[in-house]
Amino acid sequence: MKYSQLPDAPLPYDPPTPSLRMANLHELECHSIHSWWSDSNSLGATIPLHTFAKPLAKFLHHRQVTALLAKNRNSHLSAELLDLLTIYLESKEISAATKTLILRDLEIRAATEDDANAIVKNGFPALVFLLSSSDPNILGIVCNVFGTLAVWTYLDAEGLSSYPFEMMVHLSMHENPSVRRHSLNVLNRLITLSELAAQAVVHAGIINIATKLLLHSEDRDISEQACDVLNNLARYDSLKVTLAGSIPNYLLIALVEYDHPQS
Repeated sequence: MKYSQLPDAPLPYDPPTPSLRMANLHELECHSIHSWWSDSNSLGATIPLHTFAKPLAKFLHHRQVTALLAKNRNSHLSAELLDLLTIYLESKEISAATKTLILRDLEIRAATEDDANAIVKNGFPALVFLLSSSDPNILGIVCNVFGTLAVWTYLDAEGLSSYPFEMMVHLSMHENPSVRRHSLNVLNRLITLSELAAQAVVHAGIINIATKLLLHSEDRDISEQACDVLNNLARYDSLKVTLAGSIPNYLLIALVEYDHPQS
């Protein structure tokens, strides 16, 4: 009998082995899961890379700044280096720790005349910008830098025009006691260095603030600094009338006794 003439008969059936059945089942399950994921997520799986990228970028920037400062520690502050540092200081992507590191370096450099002149010439805008920071450490160091720079600055009308007196006076009422102390310290230094600076500080509203701090602050150091502010202002004849009209009489008497204690 030819093959084509063979009667129809069921083909022999060989049941799959258990391992083959498990493989087919696993393939089916994987396919089902893949199908569900594809149907639910047309763009495929997404990982929020920015969650990891931002901290990593800040870490890398901090390491770069650390190396940059170490490399230039024993050299004068060049315009190119200062430009680069101010970019870091003004960037929102740079951590407060990195900015603090830069400011610590500038604080040291401000004590030398050449570097201080470089900062005054090209770094002032970045320092003023940082007075709006919410970080107390940054605010305190910036105040210190301004105070140190004042020693090297010719505090005439032109030299004082770039000083942010209103912002520094405002910081003397900051909620953080350390910031208040740093602010009062730089204001006292400016007052003692220049009568024009003292007038600018008064114009920015320091008399009322210093009076309130002297009367109501529970921090003895801050009260003494506020007292120093008023006493230092009173040394200028041009400000005595303003002080007399702004401070209560009993406080004026106390200030005189503080400034000239009986032996």
